[in-house]
Amino acid sequence: MKGLTRSSFANYYQYILLQLTFPEIGKRRGEDWFEHFLRLQAEKASGKRVGTGLTYNVVPTLVNAANYGIPQKRERVFIVGFRADLGAQWSFPKMTHSLEALLYDQWITGAYWERHGVAKKSRPSMPDKFAASVRRLRSTPLPSMHAWRTVRDALVGLPDPESRNAKDFPDHRFQAGARQYPGHTGSPLDLPAKTLKAGDHGVPGGENMLVREDGSTAGDGPPELAELAPAEGKARAKQWERVKASLEKLKIPASRVTHIIESDNPSLVAKLLEELLAKT
Repeated sequence: MKGLTRSSFANYYQYILLQLTFPEIGKRRGEDWFEHFLRLQAEKASGKRVGTGLTYNVVPTLVNAANYGIPQKRERVFIVGFRADLGAQWSFPKMTHSLEALLYDQWITGAYWERHGVAKKSRPSMPDKFAASVRRLRSTPLPSMHAWRTVRDALVGLPDPESRNAKDFPDHRFQAGARQYPGHTGSPLDLPAKTLKAGDHGVPGGENMLVREDGSTAGDGPPELAELAPAEGKARAKQWERVKASLEKLKIPASRVTHIIESDNPSLVAKLLEELLAKT
């Protein structure tokens, strides 16, 4: 969790890293964590175990999922370790997406709005908090990374949950009654979503709501959450099972359904939905 990097957790965070670096130096009976931490620090400073005992080269990094193309601001600490005797050369993958590139597309070239078919008169005003960044971007080269993906990007292909077409999408429904107040605000449409939480983490702070273009809010239904939260393993397989059932219900040819499912590529689903909507 990102909270591990707070200054108030600095010693304990370093303690975790040192335990991973020196796994053979365990806690002694009656020793508290801070005493163990001091011993581990002394061991690292001495350099005695380097090349002799089992040690790991530990690489910690704070990663924001939005910087890798996920339409959600989700910050997590990743810790990767390699046995020191292996001489492994490794670093975290470079970021592929950035806020600067999104701001450039939205407020300098307008390419973002054009891609989504939003007319100039219907475009929202630029948030004041981005004004200084946009002024700076006007005098700098074109950002080399891709733009952050937004909630609007993620929901391409899903109809308005209050429209007739929504009935063709399982669990795609409008949830009325979402309210905003300080500390409980929805995810803006034209930025990555807030970090989505599962239901057993207490009352979510508004991240399970979307703020529409007119400022109103709506609760995220399962399809929206599925688009915003990356899934892997069994969770991803279950999502594809639901997609398959929906496509079969829409009488999509079996060969195409099989191709889409086996490709494991959500963009093919979005493309198919655009085709279907164009026919209605």
